[in-house]
Amino acid sequence: MDANTAFIIIAGSIFVGFLANFLFRKYGAPDVLFLIALGFLLGPSALGLVDQSMEWTIDSLTPFVGGIALAIIMFEAGLDLKGKQVLGAFRTAVTFCLLAFFLSLSTAAFICVLLLGWDWLLALTLAGAVASTSGAIVVPLVRRIHVSEHTRVVLTLEAAISEAVAAEASGPTIRFYGWRPSAVTIGCFQSLKQEVDYLECVRLGIDVVRRRTGGGAVFHDEEGEITYSLIAPEDMMPYDINKAYQLVCGHLVAALKSLGLEASFSPINDVLVSGKKISGSAQTRRSGVFLQHGTLLLDLHPDIMFRVLKVSDVKRSGRYSDPANRVTSLRNFGIASRSKVLKALQGAFMEGKEWEEGGWTAEELTRARHLAEKRYSSRDWNFSR
Repeated sequence: MDANTAFIIIAGSIFVGFLANFLFRKYGAPDVLFLIALGFLLGPSALGLVDQSMEWTIDSLTPFVGGIALAIIMFEAGLDLKGKQVLGAFRTAVTFCLLAFFLSLSTAAFICVLLLGWDWLLALTLAGAVASTSGAIVVPLVRRIHVSEHTRVVLTLEAAISEAVAAEASGPTIRFYGWRPSAVTIGCFQSLKQEVDYLECVRLGIDVVRRRTGGGAVFHDEEGEITYSLIAPEDMMPYDINKAYQLVCGHLVAALKSLGLEASFSPINDVLVSGKKISGSAQTRRSGVFLQHGTLLLDLHPDIMFRVLKVSDVKRSGRYSDPANRVTSLRNFGIASRSKVLKALQGAFMEGKEWEEGGWTAEELTRARHLAEKRYSSRDWNFSR
């Protein structure tokens, strides 16, 4: 092989490596498959550009280059390693790795035997090699976050309605809704890794998605909450953030009082009953549109909530060392009827206002589905911090 051919092969390999890494980051496609395909293409079974003498050279250099690369990877991993998180996820990670290995082993072996006609010994040998590197294929797919269509549309409807309100195509809108399946939403500026136990969410079938608004991470129980969303022109709301929170949360307080509860607003964005949090909210203002949304807890499952949310040491200290002792729900006060609570919320928010009940326009739904695919299905958005 002459020097020009060697240079072209090296340059082409580097290019393919960068391309494979780009596709991995953008779409979650396993980069190892591209590199295997490149080796096959250059080898004697295809183009034959890499002859036996060069193959021997590569084989002799591989242990040294591979050792250096592995040392760098392990050193970098050690810098980011958090002992508590490793111990907490150890059982789940081992179970997942063993399951992935045996599934890859059996699938590859059956393909080799049934489709290629190989004997079982040879098939299992190849399958073992493939299964040993299955993490490079499976992990990128697992890391590519999956969010159900319902969760994506729930969030993108807010963006679609906000655009309609900004264009004066829609008036102020209040909606009440739930989540199916249960989900965790994190604030726009939060780190998903620091706030959420993502592996536990995957195991429990709970969606994880980033909101447009700020605030903290929230667990949305499919059966245990009602979520509200208020969207209006910005000039209809107080300029001061605290006063805006107090105004909107005041409707929640009024609804709870109509149900016989002694509720109160707690700055900056909470509603309390008997000194415990029963509702939290977040807001944002963009393009002249005000958006505030929040939750009202019907029931509470702290065992799940605090398995999927990572509660900081600061919140765990002080008067309420157990996070579950800081939160309450309507069921704790003997209120279990969702329809009754919805009626109270509607009455409180609509009191003194002219209003009509309506559905989504075709334009709002189309825009919502477009945004759902573009933003809330994107790993770049959900794992952006």
